[in-house]
Amino acid sequence: KHHYRDGYTPQTGDHTAEFERGYRDGVHGYAYNSFGSTVDYAEGYQAGDKERGNSMAHRQNTTAANKAPPMAMQGCAKIVAQNFAVSTHHVHMIKSRSPGKHEWEIEAAVGHEHMVCTMRDTGEVIEVRGGRM
Repeated sequence: KHHYRDGYTPQTGDHTAEFERGYRDGVHGYAYNSFGSTVDYAEGYQAGDKERGNSMAHRQNTTAANKAPPMAMQGCAKIVAQNFAVSTHHVHMIKSRSPGKHEWEIEAAVGHEHMVCTMRDTGEVIEVRGGRM
């Protein structure tokens, strides 16, 4: 799954259930449940908390100078979604900047995987690479 991090994979069904419980608590912003916490719950909580941060990043990046045009954002979301075989609703735009006239670098995430798209204002893809800005 996209929300497993750094090579972590639950070993059994019970471990997966604990991971998912932690993930749900983290992604919904609930308090960490230290009572009865397991390593799998902790891994899940960290993954969910990080995903919550990614999904809310667009709300923190509201200045007009840092906001790419809708066509560029949509084009990046589409190519990133195709790369990870998910719908565009699973792609979170993290940040953007304009290195040149009519050109944008946009960082997007699916789970804990990040990609950077270099786009034209029109939505034309110039370059796509893995990683962060």
